[in-house]
Amino acid sequence: MSCPNYSGHNCLHLASINGYISLVESLVKLGADIDAQEQCSGRTALHLAVDFQNLTLVRCLVDLGADVNSLNYGGFTPYHLTYGRQNEEIRQQLYHKTAQELRPLPMSESDESEMEDLSDDEMYDDIKLGNDKVKK
Repeated sequence: MSCPNYSGHNCLHLASINGYISLVESLVKLGADIDAQEQCSGRTALHLAVDFQNLTLVRCLVDLGADVNSLNYGGFTPYHLTYGRQNEEIRQQLYHKTAQELRPLPMSESDESEMEDLSDDEMYDDIKLGNDKVKK
């Protein structure tokens, strides 16, 4: 059950991707690791359920004990993946279960390094031409 395919997905990941809820339940009851991370980006079955906007599967995985605070390799929880997605119900369900300190979106490393290099007056400028600042 835990052996990944070429794409890094195990049986539980594939069942989640395809929305096979009863199979997901059976795999977990048979001992599949509900929080196993797929090898490409570290997403769990819960991350995948959010990616595919499957509210029923999100609820099922949470009820089966999926870790809502699990981070993928980019440092994102399943809750973070609800941003920019249409299903507000999924966001609300995960918001209340996600640890408060994990709710804000993490800054990427490139964002942090760019912010450190900017002075206060440069931080919000959109365009610079030579030495002249052009503000929108």
